[in-house]
Parts: sequence; C-alpha cells; structure tokens
Amino acid sequence: MPDSSPHQQRWDLWNLHTLMPAASLQDLLDLQTASRVQDRRQSLLFTSPGAWPTLAQQAERFLKIHNDLPRGLTLSLHLGPYALAAVPYLQAGHTCHVLINGSSLDQIRPIYEELQQTFPLPGTIHWLSLTEPRLGLRLVRALRLRQPVLAFLDGNDGQGGSKGTLDRGIKYRLPGRNIRVRTGLARLAIRLGCPVDTVLTLWDRHGKLTWVRGPSWTWPRQTDPSQATRTLFDWAFQMITAHPDQWRCWSMLTGVYDSFRQETGRSTRQKQARRRQIIEDQLAFGPDSLRIRWLKEVALWPGDMLEDVTAGCFHAAGGLQSEHLAALQTTPPPTLGQVITQLGRDWLARNLVHLAQHGFLELVPTKRS
Repeated sequence: MPDSSPHQQRWDLWNLHTLMPAASLQDLLDLQTASRVQDRRQSLLFTSPGAWPTLAQQAERFLKIHNDLPRGLTLSLHLGPYALAAVPYLQAGHTCHVLINGSSLDQIRPIYEELQQTFPLPGTIHWLSLTEPRLGLRLVRALRLRQPVLAFLDGNDGQGGSKGTLDRGIKYRLPGRNIRVRTGLARLAIRLGCPVDTVLTLWDRHGKLTWVRGPSWTWPRQTDPSQATRTLFDWAFQMITAHPDQWRCWSMLTGVYDSFRQETGRSTRQKQARRRQIIEDQLAFGPDSLRIRWLKEVALWPGDMLEDVTAGCFHAAGGLQSEHLAALQTTPPPTLGQVITQLGRDWLARNLVHLAQHGFLELVPTKRS
C-alpha cells in the first residue's frame, strides 16, 4: 500500500475499510510507513547475493521438516517476499509448476532468472499462465504426477480477469464489504482428490525471511466447492489481516466488490422502471406539491463518481457537484419548486430520475413531509 496523493489516500482508506472498517486515516498512514520498511527489506534481500546461501539452507531445512509438502496443490499469498514461495521446492530438486497471472509473472520471473545465475537451484520451475489455452490439462497432468503446483489464492483471477470474477465468483463476506471470489482452485482439488497445502513467505519480528506452513485440506468429491472456497479465503484473510503491512495485493480488492456487479436481472430492471414511472407520474402534480426526501448517505469522488455509502458502490455522477447535493438535502426537505429556482428546470430533468432510480431520493407530497 504505497504513499499516495490525497485522492489516492481516500481510495486506499476505502479499500482498507473492507478489512478494517474502523481504521482511521492515521491508521492508513502508519500502515503505509510499515509497508515501506518491508519494501526496503525486500530490496536489500534481492540485491544481496551473499544472503542466498543462508536462505537456501533455510529453505532446505523447511522442506525437510515438512517433507510431505511436494504432493499436490500449494496455495500461497502475496505476503512478504512472496516471489520466493517456490524456493523450498526448487532447492529440494523438484519440478514446480507456478500458476500465475501476466502482471505477477512479469514481476516474479526476473527474480528467479537472476537467482539461477547467482545461486543455481537444483529444481525446475514451469510457469503456468492463466491465459494459456491448455491450462486445465497441464494442471491436471502435473497434479496427477504428484508434482507440486503453486498458486496465489489472493490473485483471485482467471479467464476474464476481475470481470470474470464478478460474473462467476461467489459472494464472500469481509468485515467492511462483500467481495466475489473464484471457486476454480477448490473445484480442481475436489475433482482430483489432491491435498491442498498452504505456505507463506513472511518477515518475522526480527526482519528475517521465514517460510511458514499453514493448514492443509483434502476434500472428498461430494464437497461443495463454494464451502471449500470460503474455507480457503477464511484462512487467507486471517493471514492478511494479521500482516496487512506485508500484503502486496490490495489491488485485488478493487475489481471484485460484490456491489460493483452489473445488476442486469429482471427484478433490478423492474425496480428501476417502477422508480422512474413513479417519479414521472408525480411530476405531473406540479413543483409546489412535492418535496424531495433524501434517503442515503452519499459522497462525491474524483472522476465524476457518486458513492452510495450505504451500499458501498459507485454510480456515474453525471456532473453533480457538492452544491447540487446540498440543495437536495436541506432541512426541511426542499420542494421541487425551490430546487428548480436554485438549480434550474433543465438540471432537474437531467438528474432527478437518475438519482431516484438508484434509490437516493424520493418525492413525497408537501403535506406529508
């Protein structure tokens, strides 16, 4: 979570509230400061060839202790120096298949290429891109051969990127907001009956890299993939919340908020059509017979966006300004005539139905307000 402009900090805090709803701006700034410390540690580690022999010995000891690990699907997270998650397998001479998206591959591959030049590892790494056409077959073949397959669960990616996750993922509840998560890794493990292990790379309290083994699961074929997926993400966000300054995948949240899904179902269309018709019918009664009752907390964002704070989602603002919203939210509620006098009939025609469709306001008879 890098330093940012005031606007970016506002977005970062909005994201942070997904995991920690009570976090303040100072909490965000403290987290960013701690993250910079971790970045400097990683930079020093990756530019110090003398550190690799010690790390190799550490990786070898880790796999000797956990000698059952190279047997199936291993899940990791973008925590700490996550690019080194596969090193224990490679140090032990295994062929390790790493499932990864394009942007992460561009970051991780050069690290391994440089590592192999300065301190060669006995094992072989095979990169599996999420976009390659025969990905499923390669994964199944590797797992049936009991070769380790490493995947980053919090990538939460696949065909179609974040849009595909929104369209096909299941709802997952976080403390501040719901997101959508992919079920593909759980489905694969259930279908093949292979173990699912977890390994993290973390900075310990002394600032040293350590590999940490997490829980393991083996699910029978009748297991519900949705429940297995929620089990995996329960573990993931427990670890992320415990080490937020070490998490390098905050951008994962941005594209998969459940409230960002395109609601195109019949019930949604019918609800919006009813709201539009009600407003249009009410307008026939005249501007002085109706008042505007504002219903939701709202916030304007840069980029001409309007946040529905209640639902945790965004809509196009359509040029709305803070003074426009202030005119609609006065106490007592303004009449249509008052709003027309202040903002104009053209403004009202452009914006009133749009705001009503999304449930921000309603019109009520003057005598009932």
